Amino acid sequence: MTPFFRLRFTHIAAMILAVWSLQTVNAQDPANQGSVNIQGRRAIYKRVMAVRGKSSDENRIIVLATGQVVTAEILKILKDKDAEESMAEGMDLPYLKAVFREDGTLKCIIGKGGGSSFTERGKAMEGKATIADGRIRGTAKVMTTGSFGKEVTLNFDVPIDAEFKAPDVTKLDPPVKPTVNGKFLGEGKPSQLKFVSVVEHEPFDDKEAFTLIFTEKDHSAAKKPSFDAAFGKFGSALMLSVNRGGGIFGCEVLHTALKKSTFSSVGKIHMVEFEIAGGNVNGHVSTGGALDMFGETWEVDLT
Repeated sequence: MTPFFRLRFTHIAAMILAVWSLQTVNAQDPANQGSVNIQGRRAIYKRVMAVRGKSSDENRIIVLATGQVVTAEILKILKDKDAEESMAEGMDLPYLKAVFREDGTLKCIIGKGGGSSFTERGKAMEGKATIADGRIRGTAKVMTTGSFGKEVTLNFDVPIDAEFKAPDVTKLDPPVKPTVNGKFLGEGKPSQLKFVSVVEHEPFDDKEAFTLIFTEKDHSAAKKPSFDAAFGKFGSALMLSVNRGGGIFGCEVLHTALKKSTFSSVGKIHMVEFEIAGGNVNGHVSTGGALDMFGETWEVDLT
């Protein structure tokens, strides 16, 4: 993932930093990654951790994969819940959870992502783990077909119940240079979205949210960049209303190659990757291919 903008609002940055972040368990490593693909909606989770838990008074080891730094609050929810239950009531972030017995046998795979939540047991899943020297390593997979078909994979090699500590909440990471790369097509014709910024959005479902603004021309001096972009002042534009877990609940599209003026489209556009850390945000947004709108097509795949 390429970082593409700085979070500009102090209270949002404070919210991000005033959490307990796990050290080694939150480290990103190519050997540790989860992915979900449901009807073309793909999500990737690069933060993987493992903790001990229980189900029906039997010991379990839970491997959790998310796209965000795991907080102390999430860790408590994970440990307090029955290991084989969904975390839907306590965790707003997309996630994968693979639950193993002490002998490494896979019991279930639970997830939230790709526009749905699911729990898989039995023949639809496969996986095995090796547990030794305080670590768990292995794989877990789900492959189903049909109307609700999905492809789920999780690879892991992580310590169990690793230590964690609070970070220095007074210090932000150095601001990244805002960059955006990829394609934005209207009727197959490209528009280069070269500029990106973030502005505060009113709370959504009583939770903090913000708007990502991608434009063809520089909008950094605008007092109302989202409003002006919607009226074509910066050429082609894409405005996404997003919660801190990367969920898109608003999408406005303006492409100069389309006859239709600015229109709203929420559904198949989704975050493949998304992470907030240290006051910076990085991610990957995609429609998963061309979408039809009033007889014309548009497509997004941006990092």
